[in-house]
Amino acid sequence: MKNSAGKRRLDDPADFVRRELRTALSKGVRIIPVLVNGARMPDASELPDDIKGFGKRQAMEIRHERYNADVRDLSHAIPTIAPGARATTRKYAKLGVAALALAAVLGGTYYAVWTQWLSWNDQAHYQLEFDRQLLRKYYPVEIEARVNGNTVQYRGRFVPFPNSETFAFYSRHSIPDAEFAAFDAQLTKQGYQRIFHQEITFKDHRFHQGTWVKP
Repeated sequence: MKNSAGKRRLDDPADFVRRELRTALSKGVRIIPVLVNGARMPDASELPDDIKGFGKRQAMEIRHERYNADVRDLSHAIPTIAPGARATTRKYAKLGVAALALAAVLGGTYYAVWTQWLSWNDQAHYQLEFDRQLLRKYYPVEIEARVNGNTVQYRGRFVPFPNSETFAFYSRHSIPDAEFAAFDAQLTKQGYQRIFHQEITFKDHRFHQGTWVKP
């Protein structure tokens, strides 16, 4: 996973994914990596010192061609490692397109979803991909925008919906400067936490991508 500057996000000690993993490891919380979209499990040697322990965890995989079976296997495994866990009804909110978080906590177990980026697309085709992923019960944990000639392109990382009765997220892209601060403040008052933010400049105007989550 890289930021807009092309550097690995996990090399940044302040990155929210690294912070979540570091906290879980330091507290001895059980971590189960879940691989989707063909992602591979990183080796411990590829990770910063404070999260090297993550690379030693046994991962589970969710594959597109075996989605139902893989999700069923994961759901059957949950009660054996988290006795308090149970299936729940999902409630979601969405607006526009963008990204979300990386982790979900269920029955005291931390599920880290390790994914790959999808291809860059223009806004219309990204929206089609976004809708397709939602039908698969996937949502974007991140969305990046970049300027390519006279257009703006988008790409995202998608993960399966978490099991939660209260989970909701708002995701937007290409928010003008004048709107971003007000929208962020509004969601903060409603109990949402902004967990992803990116800004780009296009034709002398600055735009923002942001995602807010309510666990």
